[in-house]
Amino acid sequence: EVVRIWFFPAASRLTLMLFLLVPSVYMVSKGLRVVALFDGFIYLIMALLALVPLHGIIDGNILFLRPVLQVTIGKLTSGALKSGVSFLGFELLLFFYPEVLGKKRLFLTGAGSIAMATFFYVGAFIAAIALFGPVQPAHLTYPLLEISRTISLPIVERVDLLFGGLWVTAITTTISGFLIGLVKAVETRFHVRNRISLAVISIVTVIASLITGSFAEAEALADMIGIVGLAVGVVFPAVLLPVAWLRKGAIKKWHQSK
Repeated sequence: EVVRIWFFPAASRLTLMLFLLVPSVYMVSKGLRVVALFDGFIYLIMALLALVPLHGIIDGNILFLRPVLQVTIGKLTSGALKSGVSFLGFELLLFFYPEVLGKKRLFLTGAGSIAMATFFYVGAFIAAIALFGPVQPAHLTYPLLEISRTISLPIVERVDLLFGGLWVTAITTTISGFLIGLVKAVETRFHVRNRISLAVISIVTVIASLITGSFAEAEALADMIGIVGLAVGVVFPAVLLPVAWLRKGAIKKWHQSK
């Protein structure tokens, strides 16, 4: 939706989805190493993107933040549930599958990435209020892009286009990350070849993108899929874990009796 509104307003959803999906599919087809190398390169881009909310905080009016400080704790933490659900994902699964190697390092890395994303979006929220006042950000669809429009550089005439281009490039890391995770899961569960699972998942992704007509519908679909994923990935393993422990103990006692 962002790409269509800001860059290609006349393009169809199918065209835009292919525009975003094809590079990710290509990287995933080359393996995990290529995806990891591209993600490492994106860290440099993310450092540039972080300068956008920093500009708003520095050049904004700090007095605009006074209404925010008067808001109750309940409203400030209203989004904590969704944030908690996002955290109760792969990181928590590391505790349910104790045979995972280096799970402590993986957990710290995942927690650190969530913390970085949280600080980035909180900074963007503060920057939008500091620049546009406490009321205007509620009417801005994409505050970060609006903030980038206020930046003037001697060598870049349209900072918002540069920011948007870098942001769209960074999106491919999310797409490729989900793709390679799904491909490996399908390959392990159903014992199919990598390219076959990648092709099937790519087609399903395109179809899902065409079903939703707006960002709100896409968010609703993502919430439903997230609930199913939470049940399958967290609740179901949590129920099976005590059963596995009991079964392991019973087998151990049987071997001892033999």
